[in-house]
Amino acid sequence: MTVDDVVTKSTSATRLFATPALETGKEFHYTLKAEVVRDGKTYTAIRRVAVRAGEETRVTLDIPATTLALR
Repeated sequence: MTVDDVVTKSTSATRLFATPALETGKEFHYTLKAEVVRDGKTYTAIRRVAVRAGEETRVTLDIPATTLALR
């Protein structure tokens, strides 16, 4: 997983990211990206997330568990 194209060190499914000090009253944005390889194919989930000083923001990056065949 990356935050603004910087690779995170954690490898768990749930991760915690603490921002540097943010200016109160302003909104800041981070781009989160997760990739997983399944059956030789790379699946990617990307989200741009807004955060504010003193607030907690929870984000889920959904990557399909399986690929379904169309009939």
